[in-house]
Amino acid sequence: MLSRRFSEHLQPWRAIGTMPPKNTITYLSLWVSAAGIALAGTLLGGCGTTPGREEPLRYILTGVASPEGRLVAASTNYDEVALFDLAPLKFKSLLTRPDDRREKPRHLPPFPEPFHLSSPLLAFAPDGETLVAAGVAGHVVAWDVRSGAERYRTKTGEGIIDLAFFPDGHAFVTAGPNVAAWTSSTGDRSPDLPLPAGTRAMSIAVSPDSRALLVGLSNGNIALYDAASRELILTFEGHSTPVYGVAFSPDGMSFASTAGQYDPRLWRKSATGEFGKSVSAGGGVAAAAQPSQEQAQALGVLLWLLGTLAQVHVAGTPLGAPPLSASAEAQLAAAPKQLPDPAWCAPRVAFSPDGRYLASTASLPGPQTGSLVGLGLRLFVTDLQTGETKSQYLGACAVAFTPDSRFVITRGTATLDAPVFWDVKTLKPVD
Repeated sequence: MLSRRFSEHLQPWRAIGTMPPKNTITYLSLWVSAAGIALAGTLLGGCGTTPGREEPLRYILTGVASPEGRLVAASTNYDEVALFDLAPLKFKSLLTRPDDRREKPRHLPPFPEPFHLSSPLLAFAPDGETLVAAGVAGHVVAWDVRSGAERYRTKTGEGIIDLAFFPDGHAFVTAGPNVAAWTSSTGDRSPDLPLPAGTRAMSIAVSPDSRALLVGLSNGNIALYDAASRELILTFEGHSTPVYGVAFSPDGMSFASTAGQYDPRLWRKSATGEFGKSVSAGGGVAAAAQPSQEQAQALGVLLWLLGTLAQVHVAGTPLGAPPLSASAEAQLAAAPKQLPDPAWCAPRVAFSPDGRYLASTASLPGPQTGSLVGLGLRLFVTDLQTGETKSQYLGACAVAFTPDSRFVITRGTATLDAPVFWDVKTLKPVD
């Protein structure tokens, strides 16, 4: 019966003189591994996996390491902020108040819409003594790291989407929709930075010498400001969609940016001290992502096939032919001009503290955006010395490095309840 039904469902191709694409057989041969990965992620994600805490924290989306590398701060889409000891990873304390916690989370798949992947933004002061979170119940909140005591909270009245400290630790800046500077010791806010007419701030970075601010704009440009005078120095053109991520290299000789669904670029200083034209920041990204694309396709074909044989329609799969999507190369080539799904997260970039690696995330079409096939949310780590890029599927877009540059901190697919650490050389999760 199974063979006869499958043969019947091949008839549409035979009728027009074609057969299923040859790589369909490859996808079907991969379905066991793809289904196993998906099932493992679902099962583990549903378990209590917050080390050192009886009740798991759900769902952690952002993690950052303290400057000395002993602590990790993490935030959830319930607006909770927690501290962890880093080695070994173990829950230390919950910093947010009980009434800060959202009654309902910003939902994640497979829960109903909206699938908002967002949580409070986090940044440690350079001395490690203060932790700032933007977006806790609509506030900017700062805590004393040693005692866990709240130092201040300031209502923002707007959606902050990026946060960065000045290297001296005396102030930090936020972006979204304007750019504001805050005194880190008191939470006092300075007047907003004047942006080019008709634009909004989508991302922000501070230069290592504290002299410049880099602002990713909604029109695809990047604005460079003198931090002291607040004057606009230069505007860089290169992206065609909002610039969701900007970052200075540790030596200040280059900066990275990303826009659209995925468009990482490097801007390097010339011998005269001026930033030149951008170049692609990721080498071999399509090759790095293609194996995962094939696994995703295999799972999509499997679910389409099972639904077809059972004469039901599996939500998220197309009617008629099995769900075969474009190659990783084609999807990544189109990504710079495509906006991320508004209910999903936007791409980011980050340099490792030693300047060797560049981490970038992608927000491409995938299971989260109505299709069972696609690259989805991905992490790319590029070795800037060799040009080699490695890739992993993620469940979130926030990305940061540990101070020793050995690990990338994200939230992975196998756990929702603790930060995940990836070895930068292998891009495999580590305990």
